[in-house]
Amino acid sequence: MKTEAKPRLATPIDEPELLDLIRKMHAEGGMRALDMDCVRETFARAFDRKGGILAVIGVPGHIRAMLYVLITRFWYTRESHLEELFNWVHPEHRKSDYSRILIRYAKKCSDEISSGANEKVPLIMGVLTNNRMAAKVRMYRQEFGIPYGAFFVHNATFRPKEELADEDLWRVPSIAREMERMVEAYAGSNRMIQRLESMVARAYPEKKVLRPFDRHQANGSV
Repeated sequence: MKTEAKPRLATPIDEPELLDLIRKMHAEGGMRALDMDCVRETFARAFDRKGGILAVIGVPGHIRAMLYVLITRFWYTRESHLEELFNWVHPEHRKSDYSRILIRYAKKCSDEISSGANEKVPLIMGVLTNNRMAAKVRMYRQEFGIPYGAFFVHNATFRPKEELADEDLWRVPSIAREMERMVEAYAGSNRMIQRLESMVARAYPEKKVLRPFDRHQANGSV
């Protein structure tokens, strides 16, 4: 559902509410023990404009979503990049498009910082979860295009095994092979076209792919 919402920079006035939201966020998927002093230190970097960007959607007392982007660098360079620490939407507002709005806000921050630095300052965002992972990855692909990698976790204790989603994001090559076989066997069936287009939309949500009928027409095979 699309919503009218404009992100704003959080201020120290928001901190008590934000700390409460952090507790809720951590309960959903925190990997290690929550230390509120560490959280306050990270927030302070944003409040003091010392390398942190903390944006929220909602007025004080009614924050509905929050995003933290850290200005940091890789271990091998002195050049900076932006790195997402979290993009979290309150459970009562997850039918909104707040998460997408905050992704675009982070991209805008990257563009503005790049403009001021006269060089591209990359933004790194991603999904580190196994809860509704496919839907989240699909949204990030729509905003960023093809991903640059993946995360794997050994000795994970932050989510009970029975809660893990059975979502395999590495099935796209097999989907592509099945699509190719169906295209080769194309017999002018509208039902076949609809099935192929549905598979394309699931596999490549960020791209407008040539319809199978049009592809065959272009090749002179129809």
